Amino acid sequence: MDEFLIRSYQRDDEREVIDLWTECGLVVPWNNPQRDIERKLDVNAEWFLIGVLDGQIVATCMAGYEGHRAWINYLAVSPGHRRQGIATQLMAEAERRLRAAGCPKINLQVRETNQEVIEFYRSIGFSDDHVLSMGKRLEPDEPFGVEVSGATRSRTTLAQEDLKEVAMASRFEFEHHVIDTDLPIGNYAQTALVDLDGDGGLEFVVGRQYGDIFWYKYHAPDRWSRHLLGKDSPSDVGACALDVDGSGCLDLVTGGAWYRNSRDPSVPFTRYVFDASLTGVHDVVVADIDGDGSPDVVTMSDQNNLRWYKIPADPTRPWPRYDIGPAVHAGVSVGDLDGDGDLDVVRTDVWFENVNGDGTTWAEHPIGPNTPPPPDFRPYF
Repeated sequence: MDEFLIRSYQRDDEREVIDLWTECGLVVPWNNPQRDIERKLDVNAEWFLIGVLDGQIVATCMAGYEGHRAWINYLAVSPGHRRQGIATQLMAEAERRLRAAGCPKINLQVRETNQEVIEFYRSIGFSDDHVLSMGKRLEPDEPFGVEVSGATRSRTTLAQEDLKEVAMASRFEFEHHVIDTDLPIGNYAQTALVDLDGDGGLEFVVGRQYGDIFWYKYHAPDRWSRHLLGKDSPSDVGACALDVDGSGCLDLVTGGAWYRNSRDPSVPFTRYVFDASLTGVHDVVVADIDGDGSPDVVTMSDQNNLRWYKIPADPTRPWPRYDIGPAVHAGVSVGDLDGDGDLDVVRTDVWFENVNGDGTTWAEHPIGPNTPPPPDFRPYF
C-alpha cells in the first residue's frame, strides 16, 4: 500500500466525504450528512479524521468526547481499500487523541446483523457491553439535497444518480420470524398493529375471513401469545382499530360489526352489529367525514356500495348510514382533495367531492382513463 495519511477534516473535503459515506451505505434519509458535518465542526473538529491515499479520501472516522465517554461515528473505508489495515490505523489515531484528552472509555453502536463490522471491532479490543441502546431525536434533519426555506442549501446537493444511490443504501434489513405455527387454517386479513391493552406496546390483530379474530401480544421476536378477540367476523379482509365508545381503549371495526375492548386478555371482546347487511367488506377507513371532530367509518367492497357511518352516542345501536357512490373491489382513501377544508373520498378512477362538508351530498368526478375488466370476468367471491 502506498503512503497512507491521516489528518483532520478540511472544509473542501465535504463532497468527497459524502460520496464515500454514500458508497459505504452510511447515508440514510433521517440523517442529513451535511448537517452532521456542520455539527461536528462546532465540537472537537480536530477529531473528525480523514484517511488519504494518493491524494484521494478513502476513509473517515468521527470521534467525540463529552468528558465521560467517547463515541465513534462514521467509521468508513472505501470498498476498494478494505482489509489493508486502514480502519485499524484510523481507530488507533482516534484512540491516541482521546487518551490524550483523558478519555477512559469508547462506546459505539453497530447493528446486530452487521457481523463483519462486529468482528472488526472485536479484533481491536472492543467487546459487547450487553446494554440496550436508546435514542431520542431533538432536532429533525431536512432531507438531503433538496431546497430549504425556498433556497437551495449552499453546500453540495445530490444529483439524480446520487439520490438513487442513497435510496439503495438506505434500504431496511428484515429478519423473518414465525409467531404462530398453530393458527387454524383459513384466509386471513383484517390486520392492525395497535396498542390494545394500553401498556404502550403494539399488539398484532389478524382475522379469518368470516371467522375468528385473534390478537397477539409480543414478548420476544419468536415468542408471542395469542388471544381470541372475537368470533363471527362479517368482514372479508377489511378492519380498523379505533375507540368506538370513547372509553380510552381501542376497539375493532370489521364489516358491519364492532368489537368492544374487554380490557382483559383472557376475555374476548364483545361483538355488536351496527349494520347486519354490511358483509364482505374490503376497505374500512376512519375519518371525520362530517367535520364534527368525531371519527366516522368509511367502508367499501364490490358486494356493497361506497358509504360512511356515523357513530351514535350509543354505539351499541344501529349506526346511521350515508351513501357516497358506487363501489369497486378495493382501494379507498380520504383527504381534502379540493382544499376547501373538508374531507373528500377517492377510489380507483374517480373521486367524490364532499359538497356541503357534512357528508350528506357527494359529487363524483373522474380522475382519468381506466382499463375495464374483460366482459367475461367473474370474481370467485
